[in-house]
Amino acid sequence: MAFFGSPPPFVGATSSVAGSSGLITQPSAGDQEKFLRGNATWQSQYPQFSCHPQRFESGDYLFPPALTTQTGNANSGFLVCYPIFLPTLTIDRIGCEVTAAAGAGSLGRLGIYNSSASTNYPSTLLLDAGTVSVSSTGKREATINQSITQGIYWIAYLADTVSGSAPTLRQFNAVPMFNFRKNQNDSVFQYNGGYRAGSVASGSLPSPFPSGATLLDIGNGGIHIIYLRVA
Repeated sequence: MAFFGSPPPFVGATSSVAGSSGLITQPSAGDQEKFLRGNATWQSQYPQFSCHPQRFESGDYLFPPALTTQTGNANSGFLVCYPIFLPTLTIDRIGCEVTAAAGAGSLGRLGIYNSSASTNYPSTLLLDAGTVSVSSTGKREATINQSITQGIYWIAYLADTVSGSAPTLRQFNAVPMFNFRKNQNDSVFQYNGGYRAGSVASGSLPSPFPSGATLLDIGNGGIHIIYLRVA
């Protein structure tokens, strides 16, 4: 079909009506992993997940179900993240638990990264939630307003500013995370639960996530429990 002047918009098909060719809607920033559907919408690459096994209501907290927990240092400059599958919802809190305080003025920075479908690696930054004080013990939360589209995300903590001794945070010790990668052959069948990048500067979270991060075994510690709350 020949067009004279500007082409008409691309019209998607329905179950009973055919679509028509035309100008495709421009994808938004962050849609680089999505594909164009026949109904003219940009779709996540995880359409096989049509539902979530749990029902979440306002005020519910989200994180992988920990069988046991431990504590560990959040050393300066370390950016740690773990993967989680989320349904479509809005998040209004992100937080961590400080079990041993650092010195006055110490800060932890929280955030969420998108996931690369081709590499199972954290990719572009979805949210930098800012910093929370880690100079006293207890739950530390940042107030946010983040819409989530169903898919896999990486929840992150950066030891942004450390004064004196590093704080210790609540960490996963045994948790049924999905096995996103396995790179060693051992007798106890340990599997990887997250990534840790070192020498990350304080301030805004880097985007994309630093390449070449260290894989962390879920049983060996180092993965901080960062939780989310449903709006």
